[in-house]
Amino acid sequence: MSLSPGDITISENSRITGCYNITGIIEHGCYNITGVIITTGEACFAGGDYRMRVFSNSSEKTIDIGQALGTMLRAGSVVCLDGDLGTGKTHFAKGIARGLDISEHVTSPTFTIINEYEGRLPLYHVDAYRLEEEEEAYELGLEEYLYGSGVTLIEWPERVSGLLPDEYLMIRLIRAENDDNSRELEFQPFGQNYAELVAGLFEELKKIVHIGD
Repeated sequence: MSLSPGDITISENSRITGCYNITGIIEHGCYNITGVIITTGEACFAGGDYRMRVFSNSSEKTIDIGQALGTMLRAGSVVCLDGDLGTGKTHFAKGIARGLDISEHVTSPTFTIINEYEGRLPLYHVDAYRLEEEEEAYELGLEEYLYGSGVTLIEWPERVSGLLPDEYLMIRLIRAENDDNSRELEFQPFGQNYAELVAGLFEELKKIVHIGD
């Protein structure tokens, strides 16, 4: 992965205790890092709502962010991708596949519903867009994937919300208003394990850039 200044920005709710201490504080309570901006918030990492927002200026960088996450996923991980058509969900899925050392070409399983790939861990890529009822997901054996030994990645998760486990990672992809190439990626963990995963991803993304003056 190779990111340059301005490629991505990151913002997250700051921790009330033990928050990230990065010099270079500027107006609006932001920390200034080359290529990354971390905005402070009021929510505490240890409790309450915790979210991280990453802004990507190209599909290639969206893939890079997905790859960084993919390297950190473990057996049984469940990742949901929420976003309108054309917001980059498949690009992000390609990045996760790279992070899992999958060499196959990744495509959205719009008609097959589930695509399986073999890598460091199996990847089960689910596209629930065409499912009209959750019963169809049961019939496809989605529960077996969710509690299996691989990584389950679900596009259009709202269509199978009743089947989701208690803990998972939700990622929302939003198209920037004035730039067709830019995306906002919001990471919202459900459960402590995924909160720790997002915190770890934040640390990994910080390593990609240099701290500014």
